[in-house]
Amino acid sequence: MPSCALLSSFTLLLSVLPIALANRHFDIVNNCPLSINLVINGNVQGSLASGATTTRDLPDIWSGFIYTDFNQGNVDGAGTVRAGFEGTNSYYYIVKDPKWLNVGLQITPIDRAPKGGFCLSLECEVTEGQCNDAFTSPPSRLPGSNPGVPPPAPLYQCPQTGTLPAGYRVTFCPDGTIPNYQTRPRNIQPKRDPQNKCLDVQGGVRRTNFHRFFIGVFSHGLLHYRPRRAEGRHVLCAPEPGGVYLLPITCGYTTRGWDGDYDDDDMQRDDDGEHGDGTASMGAATR
Repeated sequence: MPSCALLSSFTLLLSVLPIALANRHFDIVNNCPLSINLVINGNVQGSLASGATTTRDLPDIWSGFIYTDFNQGNVDGAGTVRAGFEGTNSYYYIVKDPKWLNVGLQITPIDRAPKGGFCLSLECEVTEGQCNDAFTSPPSRLPGSNPGVPPPAPLYQCPQTGTLPAGYRVTFCPDGTIPNYQTRPRNIQPKRDPQNKCLDVQGGVRRTNFHRFFIGVFSHGLLHYRPRRAEGRHVLCAPEPGGVYLLPITCGYTTRGWDGDYDDDDMQRDDDGEHGDGTASMGAATR
């Protein structure tokens, strides 16, 4: 017959087992006007239609990020707004890329009313000044939990009550809009050996190999580029999958005569039709 001590230990184990095995529930809502990819910890989970909701039940100690690469974000998290979670202490927070916010995001605890600074709803909108309560990079360390005292912003907590941990609703585009929606790629890179690359532009102007490049005009799905003072040199760049434009050019030419401005002198239209109607080119200069 089992001893009283053994029975007591077994009873104690049964009492804590539901807590140890409990899952944390997530409702993930796409309130954006277009379909988006759902990404969890760098892994694409598939497409989520506009207005659709999907659910995930993850271990209560699960830690990681839920986000989308939609609107010029990246699967690795660059250029995105991410919902962050640390399950051990029931922490949650938002991480934004200060260089680009792809979509707005909201985190709301499920069936937990805000009380004493705990279980608050967080929101990050892409409109300027509407996403201040967020980390600008994933935190490398989080403080330990202090019972009864909420952590300092931008870190938030919704402690477990009873046998079930707090669940969360993660909503993309909480206001239903994408005010900074981009229809064209922000990344333009050459398909060359990194030591010989001529161009690396991301959302503007970047200097590489002592060249300053300004990107040409898009037309008919092509990027038209013509360096000034380099007569006869034209480059037509078709988009690769993923929205990256590849520029198979060399940097051996110079354009020291360029005046540093993009003006009417730099707008050129070719009679030979190589650019197509209505397209133009912009200059490049060496330093």
